[in-house]
Amino acid sequence: MNIKNALFAFLIFLLIFGIILGILYYLKILIILVALLGIGILVAIILIIIITSIVFIFAVPYYALTKKEKIEYGSYSLDDIKDKKE
Repeated sequence: MNIKNALFAFLIFLLIFGIILGILYYLKILIILVALLGIGILVAIILIIIITSIVFIFAVPYYALTKKEKIEYGSYSLDDIKDKKE
């Protein structure tokens, strides 16, 4: 019974969605909405590329200058391994 209700609700949704798209297409509003959405996505992608490139320009040299070597005390060295084999 639940599958039938879900299928019926999905079909009603598709019908209403199709009617709304048909009205928007008939009134020539759908073309404007799609164009604005496409332009918005294009501008967003360009802005993301610009912002990330600026961040990398400043972040990579900063990381290279502030990186410190990690000294792990008690770690094995080549001499320690040679002593154990003998």
